[in-house]
This record gives sequence, C-alpha cells and structure tokens, in this order.
Amino acid sequence: MSNRESPVSQNAMKSWSISLRVALVAVGQALAVSLLLYPIAGWTLAVSVGAASFGVGLVFVVVVARSVTRAIVTLGDEAKLIGEGGLEVRCEAQGPPALQRLAHHINNIVKLLEEAQIKRGTEMREEKLYLEQSNRALIDLASRDTLTGLSNRRRLEKELERQMAASRENRRPLAVIMMDLDSFKVYNDTAGHLAGDDLLKTVADTLRSKTRVTDLVVRWGGDEFCILMPCSNTDGVLTAAQDLVDAVATAVQGLPDAGGVPGLGASAGVACFPEDAEEAQELIARADDALYSVKEGGRGHALRYSGGPG
Repeated sequence: MSNRESPVSQNAMKSWSISLRVALVAVGQALAVSLLLYPIAGWTLAVSVGAASFGVGLVFVVVVARSVTRAIVTLGDEAKLIGEGGLEVRCEAQGPPALQRLAHHINNIVKLLEEAQIKRGTEMREEKLYLEQSNRALIDLASRDTLTGLSNRRRLEKELERQMAASRENRRPLAVIMMDLDSFKVYNDTAGHLAGDDLLKTVADTLRSKTRVTDLVVRWGGDEFCILMPCSNTDGVLTAAQDLVDAVATAVQGLPDAGGVPGLGASAGVACFPEDAEEAQELIARADDALYSVKEGGRGHALRYSGGPG
C-alpha cells in the first residue's frame, strides 16, 4: 500500500498552508502599520500578540506533557503487573511513538514468557505422569512374583485385609483357597530345576485362566499357591476349588517327564469368612489346616475346613 497522500489531501494541506501564511502576513502588516502610526499602541499590540502566542504554546506543552505522563504511568503500572506474574496483561500502545514501540517490545517479551510458561507446564505435567507411572510400576513390581508373574504374598496380605473389611460392610462371604503341588519335589529332582520352573509357570497360567477377574491368584511361596475368592455364598466354593485342582492336574500332565512322576498334581484346602474365621491370619491358617488334612488323607482333591487339622 503506497504512503503517498491523495490529491485531495495534498490540496487541502496546500490550502491550509496558504491560509496560514496569509493570516501571518496580515497580522505582520497590521503590527507594522500600528508601530508606524501609533508607536505606543503598536508596541502594546505586539506585546499582546506575543503574550497570547506564548500562552497558547504553554497550554499546548502542558497538555502534551500530561498526556505523555499518563502514558508513562499507565505503562509503568502494566509493567508492574507483568512483573508480579500477570502474563495475561498487555501494554496499551499509546502516547509518543517511542512509548508505543516500548509497549510493543514489552508485549512481545510477555508473549515469549507466556509461551515458555505453557511449555514448562506441559513438561511438568509429563514429568508428573511419568513419575506416577514409574511409582505404580515399582509398586506392582514389589507386589509381584518374578517367576510366575502372579501377585505375591505381600499383595495378598494387603488385599485380604481390604476385602474382609468390604465383606463386613456388605455381608458377603469371602473364601481363601490354599493349594500345594503334589510330588513337585520329585519332579523337580527328576526333570531338573528349569523344568520345575516351567511347571510352576504352567500352574500359574492355569489358575489365571480358570479364575475370575475378581479373584486374586497368588504365589504363596515355593510350590504353594493361594486364591482369594469373593463369593455370594459359600456353597459353590468347594466345587470351584476342586475344579482348579483338576485343571492343574490336567495341565501338568502334559509337561515333559510328567509321566515318570506318579501323583503329580495338586491339593487344596478351603476356608470361608466369616463362617470359618473372622481375622485375616486366622482365615489363612484355617485354609492351611484343611490343606494339611488333604495331604494326610490322600491328596489330589479339595477339602473345606471343618474344625482342625487331621
């Protein structure tokens, strides 16, 4: 777009300039004539015109100075707000060109600071999310058995307390199934420790696939497993435990050298809250007592706690 003024604007400016010059000439002639004809009156008129011009100039200077002062004060107030963290503030481009340029530069700096703050906020949120994920991963790792990938004993103890508290509230029973592998030591000694590890992984996979998402399957230790099973009633718990025993026996028989180890399989003991025990450790002990009874009485099946071992 051209900066040249239009012919109309040029003509207007020329006309104004001519008029001003004519007026000044007329005033000058009047003053000259007055000085020649009436010296005293002429000098009085000249002084009056000069005083009037000085007064108009002084008023103009005062008005301009006040306008510039207001612009500087406003710019200072806005800069103070920005310095206190108000990055949403923008300086108004007013006053002389120098102040307008300064306001423009300040606004550019504030924009850069705002963009940097947004970027830092995004980075901090990402760092926080990463830390939360890392913490969850560490907690999960601390609560998981490294060989089988199942939850470990520490996780069971915490979850059992939580679920027992929930069961007391909603009056729904809770079952614990303690499972032990039969003839595992013989198989481990015969087929080797690596084969024994594969057997434990097979049992873990089988229990995971045969239980519900609401059940918690845990490697208790060695060749012992524990299943925490919320239920609506205790009637079907023993049947569920027997189904798990049968599933494990079927799965391990497909492993190498399993045929050379008689009785390779699993046994299970069951105890229910609140019928068989009212505290967490007591409930686990009751399920373990039932498991002990199975091991002493023939193995290869599940048994509900009925008042003591043997």
